[in-house]
Amino acid sequence: MTAFDYAVLLIIGLSVLISLMRGVVREVLSLL
Repeated sequence: MTAFDYAVLLIIGLSVLISLMRGVVREVLSLL
């Protein structure tokens, strides 16, 4: 694993986390 590989994994992980959080927020708002 090179530093570039770690950077790519970090970016992918962050984008997945952000999309998950947006999905949770959208679900909560639709329930209100």
